[in-house]
Amino acid sequence: MENPQSKNPESMSSFTKNQRMLILLAVLSTGFIFLWYNEYVILQPQRLAVAFKSIGYVELKGDDSLMGENSSSNANSSSLPTTKATAVPAIIQSKKPLGDTSGKVVSTNQTNKNTIRKSKYYSTPMPKSGSPVPKDRKLPKGEQIAAKNHKPIINATAAPAIIQNKEATNQTNQRKKYLIYLCDNSRWCGGWGDRQRGIVTVYLMSLAYNRTFGIEMTSPCDVRRFIEPNQTNWIIPPQELVNRTTKTIDAMGAGPPRLDHNGTNNEDVIKIKINADAVMHLKKMYPNQMPKYVHGVSRAIVFRRVWKHLMKPSQHIIEHLKQMSGNEDLNNRTHQLVCAHLRIGKSKNLPNDPPRINISSIDKLWTFLHTFENSSKIFIATDNEEVRVSARKTFGPRYFDTGGKIIHIDRQRWNKEACLGFETTILDQIILSSCDVLVISPSNFSVRAAMLKTILNSTYQFAGQEVKSLSPQRKRRSLTQYRKFTLDVGHKLLVVYVL
Repeated sequence: MENPQSKNPESMSSFTKNQRMLILLAVLSTGFIFLWYNEYVILQPQRLAVAFKSIGYVELKGDDSLMGENSSSNANSSSLPTTKATAVPAIIQSKKPLGDTSGKVVSTNQTNKNTIRKSKYYSTPMPKSGSPVPKDRKLPKGEQIAAKNHKPIINATAAPAIIQNKEATNQTNQRKKYLIYLCDNSRWCGGWGDRQRGIVTVYLMSLAYNRTFGIEMTSPCDVRRFIEPNQTNWIIPPQELVNRTTKTIDAMGAGPPRLDHNGTNNEDVIKIKINADAVMHLKKMYPNQMPKYVHGVSRAIVFRRVWKHLMKPSQHIIEHLKQMSGNEDLNNRTHQLVCAHLRIGKSKNLPNDPPRINISSIDKLWTFLHTFENSSKIFIATDNEEVRVSARKTFGPRYFDTGGKIIHIDRQRWNKEACLGFETTILDQIILSSCDVLVISPSNFSVRAAMLKTILNSTYQFAGQEVKSLSPQRKRRSLTQYRKFTLDVGHKLLVVYVL
């Protein structure tokens, strides 16, 4: 059977004329799309030079229309210098996809004020008059190689957006990070002894985690009225914490939290409410970050050294102490100072405090204090007004106290005179830590006062039965050998180990 297409001469070719036109249009369209994807290479003479160079064409002669202000302008020269156009990869800092128009680059050709979209590579600016001709080199295979090879021209070719991102990254890496002991009115902080433990723990944690240490204590009033920084400035200006990521950790009664740099605790500012004594744990876990003066000494000495490193009394407290002692220095006395702390607990002036020592047993303590010479002075710190009255009657002119308001600084922080009670607490402990003879109660307040004493001997304890010696042991003891007190603080039992 005869093929009908054999009668048509045009049908002898493999494609018809229309088919060939469609194929040609498809090829041309592909070419235009390729040129468009490469950001209008034809409209950029420098990129056009790269395109010609990459497919083996001859060098592109220098021309004013291509080089603009960068062209040589020597009037005596009969010909323009030959310049090789070289494609230089840009420094890729941003990981945005190709063709992203969010970052824009100002053209290095000063005669063209327009901008071009950011792409993977940028053209090398044409050399200025008198500058050496750049060497021709192949495009680097990787972006890291490109960044390494072209550092000298970063400022000329990198997009402003890339530079800004890089600066922001550097600032983020170099920003201070803070670890702040927090005590405000949002939740209970504990008494002064609890706060002292927490402050020392947070300070050592700040050294362990390489953060700037701070204290923010506003309950029942600003602690800076009574205590000032000594060798480490723990006052953080509020403006330093503006626009920073912040996290608050409530670790009251839960032990010290563990921070990390890569996960849940990576905020710029971490504020911690805590009453744990973790000095020995931190010494063991982070020995290289701890100061030298905490190594090889007991828990009491660590606390005393850290506290004195951080704190000193304010001028207001110093003046108050001078008035009470008749301008006599507590550390350079001509008489012996015998002191006691009596924590009675629940009473008329402290109705929400659990009971500690039965007030009927204080005669046993008075008997003990009478054994000291009549030339000695007697100082009593207490949470009960009846104890003050009894001490004045018993010791007469030998006795003195601060005379301040008796208030529990945490349980009664809403009292209008709570700040006066805070001042009394600070004054009481400073005097207790300066005494020649000290009798402590089963209270963290006087335990910390004993730790702050420079004279470690002549320290006793009274829990309502009899006065017992509490001389420090020079050798290491197990935890079971420490004097143990179990205190009922209402919602939980608090176990205190006295050194």
